Amino acid sequence: MSLMTTGMLSVLIAGILSGLFFGRVKKLQWVVLFAASLFLVYVAASLYGKWGLTDTIKVGALSVGFQNGYIGWLFFAFSSAVSLIISIFSLSYNDKKHITGIAPLWTILLAANAGIFFATDWIAFLVAWELMGWTSFFIISHGKEKSFQAGIYYFALSLIGTATLLAAVFLIQGATDTFSIAGSMKGLLGLWSTKPGLLYLIAILLTVTFFAKSAAGPFYMWPAKAHAEAPDDFSAFLSGIMIKYGIFGLILAVTPMFAQAGTAAAAGTAGYVGTLVHGTPLYLYLLGWVAAFTAVWATILAIRENDM
Repeated sequence: MSLMTTGMLSVLIAGILSGLFFGRVKKLQWVVLFAASLFLVYVAASLYGKWGLTDTIKVGALSVGFQNGYIGWLFFAFSSAVSLIISIFSLSYNDKKHITGIAPLWTILLAANAGIFFATDWIAFLVAWELMGWTSFFIISHGKEKSFQAGIYYFALSLIGTATLLAAVFLIQGATDTFSIAGSMKGLLGLWSTKPGLLYLIAILLTVTFFAKSAAGPFYMWPAKAHAEAPDDFSAFLSGIMIKYGIFGLILAVTPMFAQAGTAAAAGTAGYVGTLVHGTPLYLYLLGWVAAFTAVWATILAIRENDM
């Protein structure tokens, strides 16, 4: 087992043990979070250049895979560096006045973060995605009634995203007969000439999942509630890292579905054969306009606000 998987599992176990044994000394829980963040930065630095490194974890008949790829490493390294900066701030911020018990959940969330970026199959991705959803919900709520209401709002959108992700994974597996993310993307590319409707349905389901997490329109509402009620230091993690999960998902699973002739030929398939707008597949062109609308509309809403 490589440092990639060992680091992920070590941080997961550290978070669980921190919650079990350091409940009465919460400051130690924040020290564990800082140590876990520092360790993940070391893991990211060690993994640089070791592209294609793979690991498989078997639990009974179930096996899940992880791989150090270019895009996954980039997101992991960025998120680990930002997490370390935030954890340094959290050590001083969580004094007697502000301290909460969310550090163990946050440590577990760091492990889920790595799992999302390194997953090579949909089972591993789903497990990490769900772990991220549950831990972040409890962190946003953090035992306060108003925060719980904001957490429920956030979690409701997360459940919608998880449901559409699960539906998409079932359709992908049924169409390609594999849970491998790379293998399924290659398999889907070969279906454009025979099952374009199915591919558009899968693309829409995945887009809903990742738009809901990245707060793109029409799911731009939840950050205003979650950021306001989440612990102040975790708000930075929400905007700095968690919203990027949706962007990573779009890069991982939506954009490759629309690879055109040149790129698809390298994978041994015909590729996208639908409508192009200025050389861009129509679906991706529309996603670009949704992104532009989200940026402009969010800015207008921010200008209208009078409560920082």
